[in-house]
Amino acid sequence: MHRCLSIVEVQRTIFREIYMDASLARLARTCRAFNDSALDVLWETLESFTILVQCLPRDLWRVANAIEKKLVRCATRCLRRPMSLKDWEIFHKYSIRVRRVLHSVEPDRFTGCKHLGDDVIFTLSNPPTHRPLIPFLKELYWDKPSKQYASLLCSLLTPSLDLLSLTTVGFSLRLPEVSILSSVGTACPSLRSLHIFSRVHLSDFLDTQGEKILSEAVLRLHSLESLVCPALDEAAIDHLSRLPLLRELSMKLRPDLKLNSLTSLAPPAFGSIDSLTLSATSLATLTSMLALMQIMPSRVSFITLDSPTVDAIRLFSLVVVNACGSERLSQVSLCADG
Repeated sequence: MHRCLSIVEVQRTIFREIYMDASLARLARTCRAFNDSALDVLWETLESFTILVQCLPRDLWRVANAIEKKLVRCATRCLRRPMSLKDWEIFHKYSIRVRRVLHSVEPDRFTGCKHLGDDVIFTLSNPPTHRPLIPFLKELYWDKPSKQYASLLCSLLTPSLDLLSLTTVGFSLRLPEVSILSSVGTACPSLRSLHIFSRVHLSDFLDTQGEKILSEAVLRLHSLESLVCPALDEAAIDHLSRLPLLRELSMKLRPDLKLNSLTSLAPPAFGSIDSLTLSATSLATLTSMLALMQIMPSRVSFITLDSPTVDAIRLFSLVVVNACGSERLSQVSLCADG
């Protein structure tokens, strides 16, 4: 074997060109020299957190079927017995290699849904040591920030995290699960991207308490480059305006936003912004906010929930030109949902 193939970085670069997981698995099993590097690449990106449960001994877990309210059969992974220290060693053998998780629980191919049992969630949320579940995790895309999965999500928030994406489908975030947000600022101080998506209308997604908790978490994040979120308070917006690396911002403006409290929106505020999306209940709120700003983005998008008059749109257009009228600006959109 050529000497360059003994370099771990070279091995990983080559193995990343192998798109079949089965091939990587065979390579890890059959070649001792390539075992660690092949496993690193194989486990680098997980389609679902559930895969880490499936790597555990088969006598530890089982698949239980349950009939939900709408007579939909759902597959749930449950424990057959308590996890031993040896089981935890196996779990960490693979979890230390994981860098990104694309789903919390991957939909089952045949049943259409899949869950983790309460016993699995409780066990993984309470490991025998203080060792993080996935210590070197970089990107986490989580689509179950509900009460049932809240403790597991908190266990996955680590200082190494660069990107956190939370997606909710069909429900609002309320106590106690909203407390997840309070952990983000302290557990992930180097977070660069925070994206919170919901199919629930943003005005209903977080209540006043939730917006306060999210705003407090944002105040602790100093390395943000991209933020997509519901409404924030004035202190959090001021904080964002001073972040030197923030390039993408999408948020809702609260109806009661105190614009006179925003003391730092003049240049060089938001000096690195390239893409800006603002939504509000009225076009007047958007107009008043933009009147305080002077930025140089390439793309801006605005959403209002009212039905603005022609005069209101004309005034808004003038304000947009003054606030964002640079040679870099290539895309402007206004959507009125009223």
